[in-house]
Amino acid sequence: VVAAPVANFTVAKKILCKAPADVQLTNTSTGDGTLSYKWEFDDGATSTLKDPGVHTFTTAGIHSIKLTVTNEQQCTSVKTISDINVAAYTTDFTYPAPVCANTPGIFSGVFSTTEQLHVNWEINGQPVANNPDNSATYSPPGPGPLTVKLKAAYDNCLDSVEKTIDVKASPQINDTVDIPLICNPPATVQFTDNPTTATKWQWDFGDQATSTEHNPAHTYNTEGVFHATLVATNNDGCSVSSKLTVNIAPTKITATGANISGCEGITATFSAKSSSKDAIKTYEWDFGDGSPVSAAAAPSHRYDKAGAYAVHLKYTTVNGCTGTVKTIRDVEIYKKPVPDFYSPQAPTVCGNTAVAFHDKSD
Repeated sequence: VVAAPVANFTVAKKILCKAPADVQLTNTSTGDGTLSYKWEFDDGATSTLKDPGVHTFTTAGIHSIKLTVTNEQQCTSVKTISDINVAAYTTDFTYPAPVCANTPGIFSGVFSTTEQLHVNWEINGQPVANNPDNSATYSPPGPGPLTVKLKAAYDNCLDSVEKTIDVKASPQINDTVDIPLICNPPATVQFTDNPTTATKWQWDFGDQATSTEHNPAHTYNTEGVFHATLVATNNDGCSVSSKLTVNIAPTKITATGANISGCEGITATFSAKSSSKDAIKTYEWDFGDGSPVSAAAAPSHRYDKAGAYAVHLKYTTVNGCTGTVKTIRDVEIYKKPVPDFYSPQAPTVCGNTAVAFHDKSD
């Protein structure tokens, strides 16, 4: 059994900048005995030299070289290199349509090969960072011409492409939301995009409902915090977005008391507040002890009898909400003690006689 030869060779450079191009070859084949060599180049040239040294490709393109090594027993081995680039690189880039002011756009490099590739971007003469995927991200500060240049180095071969892009103006929006004062859901909210350069609107009200109206009204059926979004688009196809927070919160009245725990005869004070701008208009305080109600906003009331008293406020707000609430804590009144005592020996007590005293305080 005779060992087969092993064909192998190297080329000094696989990327050459222009045609004609000289390719330096080094034969590194191994094998026993006398070996013969056949070089085949894809331009039709051949050689039987062990080391042809240099081959010249006269045309641009991706070229290949094949080496066949044969020993005395006619055992053969083949080695092919098929990615020799002679000025066969192209450089280009794509960009979004349209490119819009104040909107990040991605400029993506397009290359015929990425072997030994190094990339640099310039926008309006200023360097811009190259992303790992050989793209650049840029947000034009305003409308008008934008000069984008992409420079690529394929090993030592340089190529570049430059384009002037017309940046379109982004729409201007000024959106507002009018949230009504409500007693309880549902609540109808008015959304408005004030004087604007947009021509299309896409509203997302944050509760899975949407609208394409300019100034829509939307009804929320439950209370809660909703995050509404507007995407506005102009005739050039440029879009901007805005977010609004919609808090659907019924008006809640809270009643509290001060100086509400103590002995008979104390005077407690009461007050109430609204959770919204819907202020309380009328008051009707029930102090829980059978006394007449009070229409004062912050009444005082004296409690003369021990006991626990639940105080309620019946109210009406400016917006027409009505209801009854109980103070956070009840009034707690304790009976005053009446000091008293007696002696079994009273009222006449003889001298030098022990006298007993007993507490009978209430």
